[in-house]
Amino acid sequence: MDYHGIFMVGDFETDNIKAKDANGVKIYSDSGTIGFTVDDNAYIKAYQGASINEFSIDGTLAGNSDLALSTEKAVKTYVDTKVTALALGTMSIQNANAVAITGGSVVGITDITVVDGGTGASSAADARTNLGLTGDSNTTHYHDSRYYTESELTNGATDLILGRLKIDNSTKADGYLYDSTLDPTNTTRLNYDGYFYATRVYNAVYNDVADFQDLNDEMVFGKCYFDTNLGAEICNQRCQMGIMGIATDTFGLSCGTDSRKKQVPISISGWVLAYVDKIYPIGTPLTNDENGNLTIITLEEKGYYPERLIATYKKPEKEIMWNGVVVNNRHWVKVKG
Repeated sequence: MDYHGIFMVGDFETDNIKAKDANGVKIYSDSGTIGFTVDDNAYIKAYQGASINEFSIDGTLAGNSDLALSTEKAVKTYVDTKVTALALGTMSIQNANAVAITGGSVVGITDITVVDGGTGASSAADARTNLGLTGDSNTTHYHDSRYYTESELTNGATDLILGRLKIDNSTKADGYLYDSTLDPTNTTRLNYDGYFYATRVYNAVYNDVADFQDLNDEMVFGKCYFDTNLGAEICNQRCQMGIMGIATDTFGLSCGTDSRKKQVPISISGWVLAYVDKIYPIGTPLTNDENGNLTIITLEEKGYYPERLIATYKKPEKEIMWNGVVVNNRHWVKVKG
């Protein structure tokens, strides 16, 4: 036996175990330091840390002791029992940002704060307030004063006031309906596929009515056009046969529009901005010249070709822009209906 307590008996070797002394049985590491000690009370103590006097199989961990070391099965039994008692249902992680929880319920806890995408509220009323949702006095429908979904517009009286769409916002904005006396000026389209009836239809700014016709030339607003088998073209002869009218960008109402075709809006009624060769007295009858501009019609032309009198003169427009329309030195004329 050497100084480490190694016994050699043939091929039998007992390494690093020291016979019992006053401090119990010691087990050494390869370096010669004490690894574990088993004392007279059967406590197992490591070189550092707490002593252990029991390997416990108690699945309740009722002893609550620092001297007992529970087995793997005891720990599993304890954890399974506690998870079942929580009634959490089943939780599984599908991917990095999605967790599904099924079954059971969570009760007896304070409000849960949702960091992303929450309302910051713990009640339905507070959630609606935080989201800016308001309810009408005689409906259960809540909205943000801006949009209705397609289903909401078709669900009847519980969603909209008496089942009708009501506009209660006087703020004028492009693309929105509003109920004030402010005149509309923007150009965002509002489409309705069907017949539209109203007691009266007003146009607040623009002055004429246009009929869209097929176009076989460039489109120049304010020029006179004549008709061909291929479509409208800019007039190139004075008092031209087949003259249709003036291309307009000031119309308030139109008909004949087909977005699939190349078309030009021809004014058929009202006042329109047009190119005129010079200033005339109010009421001067006009026809076209060889450049597609308007000019005075002679008595002879009016007698032989009365259908080619297409407008009467009103006045020049002095502004560079008229309600968002570029004037470009045009004049106001009254289209002959």
